Amino acid sequence: MGINKSVPTKLTNAQLKQLEKVSGFSEQQVQEWYREFL
Repeated sequence: MGINKSVPTKLTNAQLKQLEKVSGFSEQQVQEWYREFL
């Protein structure tokens, strides 16, 4: 899953929920992971 560099740093709630669902991570874990990969 490639991350588009043009994606804004802040994820929408819908995106967070989708990431939580597919990753099994909590919202905070998803946000930390997302920041690390930007």
